Amino acid sequence: MADIAISYSHADRDTAEAVCEELRTAGYSVWMDETGEYSRTAEAINLPVGQQHWEVIQNEFAAADLVIVLDTPRWRASEYCRKEFEFLLEWGKWTAFHVPGSGPVAAHAAELVARRRVTGAHARIVALARSNNIHSRSLVERLLRRSEAEDAEIILSSDAPAAGISVDETLKNTAVAVMHHARRARRRLRQGATTATAILAVLAIVGSIAWTVAVAQRDAATRSANFSQSLYLASRSLDEVDSGRALGLANEAAAHSTTPAAVEALEIATANDRRLRTFAVDRREYLGAAWAPDAPVIVAYSRTALQQFDARTGRQLGSITLDEDTRIKSIAVSASGRTVAFTDGNLNVADFTIGTTRQVIGNVELVATGDGTDIWYSTPWDAGALLNRAAFADIDDAVEYRLPARPTAMTVDAQQRILDYTDGRGKLHTAKYADSGIQETAVVEIVPETEMESTSAGATVTRCGDNVFGLIPKKTIWEASFAATAAGVTVDRAARGLNRHVCNSDSSAWATGPVMTDLMTFAGAKRPYIPWGANRYVTALDTTGSRAAVITPDGWLYIMPGARIEFGGAGKIHALAKIGRSEFGIRADGDVVDLSDNAVTGHVESKTLLSPLASVIGDTAVIGADNGILRIDGKGATTLAVPIDGMTIRGVRAGSDAKTFVVTGTNAVTLLGTDGAVRTIRTDWLADDNQLVDGDISPDGGTVVVSTTAGQVALIDVKSPSTPRFWGERMPPGSVTFAAFTPTTGKILVTGADGIARLMNSDFAVQATAFVGDAPKQAEIFGPVTVVISPRNGIAVYDTETLALRDRIPPTVTSITAVMFDSTTKSLLGLRPHDSTEDKDAGRVYIPLPTL
Repeated sequence: MADIAISYSHADRDTAEAVCEELRTAGYSVWMDETGEYSRTAEAINLPVGQQHWEVIQNEFAAADLVIVLDTPRWRASEYCRKEFEFLLEWGKWTAFHVPGSGPVAAHAAELVARRRVTGAHARIVALARSNNIHSRSLVERLLRRSEAEDAEIILSSDAPAAGISVDETLKNTAVAVMHHARRARRRLRQGATTATAILAVLAIVGSIAWTVAVAQRDAATRSANFSQSLYLASRSLDEVDSGRALGLANEAAAHSTTPAAVEALEIATANDRRLRTFAVDRREYLGAAWAPDAPVIVAYSRTALQQFDARTGRQLGSITLDEDTRIKSIAVSASGRTVAFTDGNLNVADFTIGTTRQVIGNVELVATGDGTDIWYSTPWDAGALLNRAAFADIDDAVEYRLPARPTAMTVDAQQRILDYTDGRGKLHTAKYADSGIQETAVVEIVPETEMESTSAGATVTRCGDNVFGLIPKKTIWEASFAATAAGVTVDRAARGLNRHVCNSDSSAWATGPVMTDLMTFAGAKRPYIPWGANRYVTALDTTGSRAAVITPDGWLYIMPGARIEFGGAGKIHALAKIGRSEFGIRADGDVVDLSDNAVTGHVESKTLLSPLASVIGDTAVIGADNGILRIDGKGATTLAVPIDGMTIRGVRAGSDAKTFVVTGTNAVTLLGTDGAVRTIRTDWLADDNQLVDGDISPDGGTVVVSTTAGQVALIDVKSPSTPRFWGERMPPGSVTFAAFTPTTGKILVTGADGIARLMNSDFAVQATAFVGDAPKQAEIFGPVTVVISPRNGIAVYDTETLALRDRIPPTVTSITAVMFDSTTKSLLGLRPHDSTEDKDAGRVYIPLPTL
């Protein structure tokens, strides 16, 4: 435990961290409730996100020699800080008030060494009193732990008040009881020494028990060390960016001790690794990369080296240094990944098993493979080119085909036996191949020949199912990015610096730009989340079209699994309703559209929507608007369900009874049934300066819970709403106190500006708590999971009945402030609405929760 603990308002966090650092610099160990990814020291592990917050604070304050209070207006106004101070008064702790800026804080601890004999004894007696286990000790334990009697004598002496502590009746009674039991134990031992036989027997027993106690103390020390190490490793896991290392640290933490922090760290590390496998690799200016067709191996190249990576662990398997004048234009990786063919004007082969490269054939422009077994390479010939097909194992023995144009980029689909290539005249060629020859099936002009760059360096082409995507350089700084699909050919003539396209599972594609201003999407595709920060994102070619990876010059390799965070376009919509498998968007012009085909399904007259996401029960969705509550059915048809002044609507929630939408107004709660029934409960008992914030209905439909701007939480009987029952405590005032029922047990979830989530029963007795960090933007219960979104901690997913943390998505991933849970896919869906001021399309975000 620490020498000094700090009591402070979380609004003064920066000041508290400065005070903490000053005390640590002065040589003291310090505890404060730093948490989550924003903690800066290993000591923050004493309060992991999701652990029992108040219990941890009590234990740390009770064990500290000195508690320093940061005396600020925010501390004095905080109900939670008042609760902390009452605890300090109750147990008579040495407490020093420090006004920030009034002088060095270390001055308060100047007498700590001199007072430690008294403050330490006081802390130990407080711990004994709180544990209430004085009477459970055996005779020998009382003798072996005589130091507790000495502690009791110290705190009852005249030295105690001078050391800044106080001893109330509870502590005094504890100390007296300790001394009494110690004296009685010694008296009994003397009585037992009347005969030598008795003495020997007692000594034998004492020795046996002493050994047992020593073993127990050793085991307790081991458990304590394992507990501390588990917390430390769990904290490191949460801060680790490399997902493999984070998972390893979390597993190691759980192996030491299955603390809540270790369990939560393992859940989060597992989820993050399954969503985006992230590995730290060598920092190099990577220019290209490709997968081995039949192995979890990625080969990346820079100007100086070819490097081989294990896609499962991120471990570097091999590296081959390149000559200074080598400029790789294209590569093809064998099925196993051990052999790589590349062109730099000639065809070269690199062998990772022996770490060498050799030139095989001269005057070769491009190389490709479709399966890692056959290799295709082109050489100039007259006005066209010769295309050669050989086995990786015997490149010299090639079958020769003639092409009508010289390829500038090409790709081979071995399953469909299709060859796609672009030429120097701005055309895309598609051809079927067989052992007997090649037959072109389509030629499409992408860019007029007059606009073409003479070298065509940087051209790419990728086939995804029946669609083809690519990039063709032009004479200007701009490039032509194209997508050839069944719907036709679309060309973006103002692309710049894109890398090779990567296939999605639906045969659409995405590509990265050079500075990550945004990821490009094509043919309505979703694109994956990739962390920001690098100046270049190099995509890895995959001949199977089923795997995705990106490597960056700042040393990160990202492997994207199927269950990954994805962003997708949503046009000009301002709100989203997901009903079953259908997704409907509401546009600024009021049209409701089916996002699968953009067909108009309904229309609303509202000019302003109050939320980006609709609340959904079964096949019905509702959303608040300036003219009331809008209903959307499973086919996208809309009606005005309840006319209400939108200025009075504070929130809309799908009720825990699964058949009622709860609309919270400033001074009334409207219950809107899925069957269309409407009932309004007025809250005339509210003071004029107090308004409702949030509300929900109980699973049995008999009770409504509400929160108010004054920090009140109340239960209202639906049959007699005029006499609510209030929680005896209050939340910080404001408009961010959320209140809802759990759908299975009917517990009450309350969270707000103090950054703490609480589960209470119907008598307002707290059953569980979780530290969520700061004031939430959304607190929503979706059956078995509860989602809390806050600016500091991002999206946190908790077990609804225990508030155990199950997953967390940091705010660096997405800035959305509202999500809904899809129980079928076990994923979250959010929306970034259309920004009409900057003409930015709306964006959907899909976040899988793979550990649920």
